[in-house]
Amino acid sequence: MNYLVAVDASFVHAPGGMARVAWDMAGAARDRGHEVGMICAHAPGEATPTVEEVENIRIAHYPRPRLPNWDPRYLRRMFANMHETMGRFLSRHRWDVVHSHSPFSGLGAMNSLGPSAPCVSTIHSPVVLERHTAWDNEGYSGRL
Repeated sequence: MNYLVAVDASFVHAPGGMARVAWDMAGAARDRGHEVGMICAHAPGEATPTVEEVENIRIAHYPRPRLPNWDPRYLRRMFANMHETMGRFLSRHRWDVVHSHSPFSGLGAMNSLGPSAPCVSTIHSPVVLERHTAWDNEGYSGRL
């Protein structure tokens, strides 16, 4: 099986909870003999798509848009960057499943692949409670 992981950041370069779960699941699939790819964003400031092979997992990094997250063009540019990166580095396989670990990364990967592969999503936190916490910590801008 060809297993594609879509996540915001690679655990290899940006250790964090969501990235760790995605990395561990990718490793488990690889250990079972599956071909594993990952699409994720570069660290801020990186301007070109890149690919690397880490522990037999092909990780393609797309550049983050140089726009604020609230800019209406941000998602369109992010999806375009993902599409270009997937075309360059992850198109050698027909992906049997896309495992999304964040809504926008999963949507970007699915937009690039079309309806050819089923998508599985993992939600890593209670979103409503997380937003309430962010609102408390971000003041007016968090509520907006």
